[in-house]
Amino acid sequence: KDFEDDASWPGDFYSYLPTYQDMTTNQLRGYFNWRTQVRKGRYWHIGYSAVCVYLYELLNGIGAEPGQDVLDKIEAFEKEYVDTGIAGPDHMVSNFKKTIKKWMLEYAVIQGIPAETAVKYEDSELKERDDALAPLKEPDRFPDETVFDALMCFSDRRLLQSPVLKADEVRGKHLFSQAWRHAKAEYGEGQNDLFERCFGKAGKRSWYPLSSTLYYMQEKPKDQEYQLNATRRYVCRKGFWQEESYEKTFFDRDFFRGFMRETDRMLRQYLKTGRYLKEKPEDKWARPFLEKVIEEDKQDILEASRKKIVINFGNLDRIREESLITRDSLLVEEPEERSGTDAGAYAGSMDNDPEASAAAGAAKSTEAPGAARSEENSEENPLLDPLQVRILRMLLDGEDEAAVARLVREEHSMPSLEADRINEALYDEIGDIVVWAEDDRLVLENTYREDLERLL
Repeated sequence: KDFEDDASWPGDFYSYLPTYQDMTTNQLRGYFNWRTQVRKGRYWHIGYSAVCVYLYELLNGIGAEPGQDVLDKIEAFEKEYVDTGIAGPDHMVSNFKKTIKKWMLEYAVIQGIPAETAVKYEDSELKERDDALAPLKEPDRFPDETVFDALMCFSDRRLLQSPVLKADEVRGKHLFSQAWRHAKAEYGEGQNDLFERCFGKAGKRSWYPLSSTLYYMQEKPKDQEYQLNATRRYVCRKGFWQEESYEKTFFDRDFFRGFMRETDRMLRQYLKTGRYLKEKPEDKWARPFLEKVIEEDKQDILEASRKKIVINFGNLDRIREESLITRDSLLVEEPEERSGTDAGAYAGSMDNDPEASAAAGAAKSTEAPGAARSEENSEENPLLDPLQVRILRMLLDGEDEAAVARLVREEHSMPSLEADRINEALYDEIGDIVVWAEDDRLVLENTYREDLERLL
């Protein structure tokens, strides 16, 4: 392991699982010279089989301390020899890199190297698949962005062009993610798991680490378990290893993609994006879960609207308080000892004084009309005040919308404000928006006409 030489490399040789004995004396001397220079950080090209001998040495602790030091030296060699192009043509290097990564991962597992280090060596395709399976298996533990990316890993990539996402990407990703969460939680009413229906169960198979190298296991491995990530682990029992993971051979991609297509179809209809998709009978099983997602989204929108109404009422209270202060500053205090004649004279003086009359009128007009409304709840319907009842009756009777808007303005209010008040008052009873304010006019939601007639 410490031998050095200065002979030049005489030429390549080819051997499967090469050893020192497979080289001629001149080749072996040339190899030891090359290895001496590599250990000093100087690299030049040598045959593939000779490189394998060097890597086998490292895996067996020749030129490196067993454990993390082995991985560090292999990683340094990969960076300086393979990634720089010294190793050879790109098409050969690509496969060589995959082989080196595979050996590093297997070595990390049997040596018990921490998983956060080992995952760096996992095959990129396997890593992408494993990383995507975890959020789909437990979607409630991950944010929308992560769940959506996982869905895309197994979906038709054309789904990324859906108008649902183009209309509002954040909302679209949330709705797709919620669709999977609902279906995952409720599919089969607990008897079957949607994740297993799409991706099967984690299977165990024999695993032979470093079987494609010349690796000498110096002692029988102890019983152990190694969790590489959320969906892949390795188990050793009585010296024999098994790998437990989800194999794509058992994935039902057609079933999964059917769910995604039906989700896209129903969301397009719900959001009125146009470019609707045709229904497929085999995907109808997903519709109850998607209907719940859509209903949930409607409720979220309504809740957001209700929060806005609360803020508006706060503004109104402030405006009313300021108007009361203004009223008090305009009113003229009348002495208690003023006689009836004086009082009449005072009233007469106000009649003769336009400015005084205007002030009194202003005070009267600010004398809490809103407050009065809040105290005069209709005996006929305690949920609504008299103005709201009149508005709804006019709309139900089909009266002109302009006339309704005129009534609202005469009561010193606004259509949008009254719409918010009515929807707020009836939310617990109806559970949805019953009146809309459009172009400064009030419009009735005809879906709830019978409910409103019953309430009134």
